Amino acid sequence: MLVHHVTRHLDKATMEAWETSLGASQEYPTYHQLETFLTARVRALERIETAVASPAKPQPTSAKRPALAHHVSSQPSTSSSSTTFPCDFCHDPRFIVMCTKFRNLSPADRYEWVVHKRLCYNCLGRHNVRSCKATRSCKTCSGRHHTMLHGTPQLFTSTQSTSQSAH
Repeated sequence: MLVHHVTRHLDKATMEAWETSLGASQEYPTYHQLETFLTARVRALERIETAVASPAKPQPTSAKRPALAHHVSSQPSTSSSSTTFPCDFCHDPRFIVMCTKFRNLSPADRYEWVVHKRLCYNCLGRHNVRSCKATRSCKTCSGRHHTMLHGTPQLFTSTQSTSQSAH
């Protein structure tokens, strides 16, 4: 419950990175997973910001940086970004891979929905698979599609036949 409350206040880019980091996990993420992710995210964003602001000067690392991830506001976000992330399937404020209703569909029905909404087959994001930057692949066959879509013959017949002939 706490994880859901915190994540719905994340900005768009951080929410996408969080959902991508979860992959096709069928289990709800723990607070520890969220804390670890946010700590790494803060460090990465600070490094990027520092590099852009002063590329000639290397910045010393600060022992206080990881603590920034612990400061999550309990106040509702005034940013519109928290409301711009409705699930494409149920319209609740979550990424589609966390949607119970979407998870309850068969892989074929999920595929049809992804095609209908023109989502990425690899990460289920709002872009096409050619422009997908996610490095993850199907956990079942290592194909370039989301594990939740594995077994859908309309999309992955050539991938499956290639992997089956290799065995």
